[in-house]
Amino acid sequence: MTNANQPDPQRSTDSRSGDSPADAFDERAFDALLAEAMGGAEPPDLTAQILARLNQDPTPAPAVEPPPIHAAVVRSGQSSAPVMGDGPTQPPIQPIDADAANSTWRRRVRLAAVLAALAASVVAVVWLRPDAVRPLEIDGLDIAAAPSAPGSDSGNPNLADTSSPDSRIAGPNSIDPNSIDPNSPDPQPAVQSPEPGSIDPPAASDAIAQSRPPRGIPMVLDIPNDGSTGDGNPNQDGRGSLSPSVSDIATNSDTATNRTIAADRSAHPDASEPKALSPLRLVSRQTDTQMRSYWDAIGIQPATAAEQPEVLARFNAATGIDFQPDDLADADAIQARLAGPQAARQVAKRWLGDVTEGGLGRIDADAQSRLVDAAAGVFAGKTSGDELLTRWFSGESEDSSSFYSAMAHASKSLADGALARRLASLSMDADLRCTRCHDAYIEGSGQQQDYWSLMALLQRDLVSAKGRKGVWSVAKSASSKPVFFDLPDGRRRLAEPAVAAAWIGSDQPALSLGQWADRLKDSDALASGLVNSIWKMVHGQPLRGRVVDPMSAPHNEALQSLERELTDDLRRSNFDLGRTLALVLASPATNREVPDSLKNAWVIDNAADRSAAEAFAAAVPARSNLSLNRRLDETMRAIGAKLDGDGNPLLAQLGDSSKGNGKGKTRQADRLSWDFPDRAESLPVQWLVPMDDLADRVNHLGYLGGMTELPKSILAAADAMQAAGVDDATLLNRVWWLVRQ
Repeated sequence: MTNANQPDPQRSTDSRSGDSPADAFDERAFDALLAEAMGGAEPPDLTAQILARLNQDPTPAPAVEPPPIHAAVVRSGQSSAPVMGDGPTQPPIQPIDADAANSTWRRRVRLAAVLAALAASVVAVVWLRPDAVRPLEIDGLDIAAAPSAPGSDSGNPNLADTSSPDSRIAGPNSIDPNSIDPNSPDPQPAVQSPEPGSIDPPAASDAIAQSRPPRGIPMVLDIPNDGSTGDGNPNQDGRGSLSPSVSDIATNSDTATNRTIAADRSAHPDASEPKALSPLRLVSRQTDTQMRSYWDAIGIQPATAAEQPEVLARFNAATGIDFQPDDLADADAIQARLAGPQAARQVAKRWLGDVTEGGLGRIDADAQSRLVDAAAGVFAGKTSGDELLTRWFSGESEDSSSFYSAMAHASKSLADGALARRLASLSMDADLRCTRCHDAYIEGSGQQQDYWSLMALLQRDLVSAKGRKGVWSVAKSASSKPVFFDLPDGRRRLAEPAVAAAWIGSDQPALSLGQWADRLKDSDALASGLVNSIWKMVHGQPLRGRVVDPMSAPHNEALQSLERELTDDLRRSNFDLGRTLALVLASPATNREVPDSLKNAWVIDNAADRSAAEAFAAAVPARSNLSLNRRLDETMRAIGAKLDGDGNPLLAQLGDSSKGNGKGKTRQADRLSWDFPDRAESLPVQWLVPMDDLADRVNHLGYLGGMTELPKSILAAADAMQAAGVDDATLLNRVWWLVRQ
């Protein structure tokens, strides 16, 4: 006999085995749910109490279907069926099925639990639901879906108070028009009209215009408050209509948007809108400040200012114009002097001769005069510089052939690369000296593929005039001749005619001369090339040089800011080269004194002064204007030899200079240029150090000087100096002196 108050495990197991599999699974799942929800292993057993209550109830119990498999076991412990083999079977008295009662109880509990769970879910959703009218605060700009209740200040200036019950349940049609703050921003985007009769139309228009922000935690953007109210129309930017919530945000974040656009324009100057042209005097002061800031940033002490006569002579040598003391008053006075007809022609001739590396003097006089007259209009401020140059580049101008012929002077074929190198430097400020044979290893600013693509484009679109040597013009029909080049590993590759997208500040390469010229109009690439060409004409080296050069200004942000100021001003001035030249001449870098150590080529310990000269903080003496034959003669005489007519070294029949007369000494001194490198302690450029072969070093100096192949006379002079025992540092400096002129 089992205690009626304790469950019988065997009975429980047998009773459950009589249920269907689905019912058994549901009961086990429900038991697990109750155990998890109520914290107990099993629900309490109330069988005894239920039976006692039923025994006291006079109402007869309803008939219950017997279990399908075996007789039910009554909680009192008496069996409802005899055991097999005990005698004849008697009809048993049908008791109340305890499991059926238990199953009914479980259904009721299950239903109650489900209802409780649903109620809890509803309460949780209502409690955790974000406020429908919670405002969105952006640094003091209140973008509210509905005005908050009076007196709901939470103490946080960046978050609105949403604790009021009214604010939690208020909808678009339940806004109190009297609570709308008349000083709050009134966003412009329209929303759907309210239902008729909800509130009066004016109040409805103002209230509903304050759109409902996205649900969730209010977003606070840390934007400096500049007092803007953001009452602009967000749909005016051409991006289409915005949803009400997003439009409110866009309307009140004009300040952040403008800052983002300004930053993007500074990173991509070609996409920037033109600004108003500042007065020349103001820009000159700005460039003066930036130049001095650059010297401070690199720790250079500038040399003292030169005397006025020396500055006048320097200006005259750089421009070919006879400047007067009154012309040096300021940048405006310099520009006024340059704008004169004769002065503009003179400086245009000097500039064209510099960018063509003397090629202007190689063309006939009529063609030369037309080019100078056209460029003079640019320096006088009468013609747009980018329009003129791009017409020359594309072949639209009648002077295009003269321009290309001057740029390609001394070239028997375009394959030597002289035209491509000069053209890329002027038009895009691109350096092609190292990329003919390999990628630019040091600066990483060029690839061999880009070089040969430009070469292929020029050879396809330019043609040499028949019977006229050295005359080039834009071809009417492109040539189909392919161009191949050798990779450093010896493989050959086909060059696709194009101008690299990176060179022209575009996302796509230019595939023809006309397309290339169109991309260069009002471009930052063309402006940078022109600014550096003007600076080089005045100072002998570009403002932003290359680290591969023996003499180059150190790069930093201050130097980039100075270059950016000049290029931006050139673009805003419609590419007025006379204005840019006036700014360069008025710069403090132009009136520095020449240090004594740089005046004497025999002084070796001049590192500090040389560093100042590289950074334009000191002036350098003008180079000796000698022909290649004169330079070769001086180089050979320094080792007691000379070259014959075929370029072969010969011993010079020179007597002892100490026994000669004074006239001989004078003639010998006259032959010695002030800048001839008699001796040197270091290589011209340090990237020659990894090269072991002397001939390889000599050839690379020729490439650095813009030569595709060194003349035989220079190679013979290098061999003669090596045979004479000249050390490598001095020998290579003398070779550089030969090729850089």
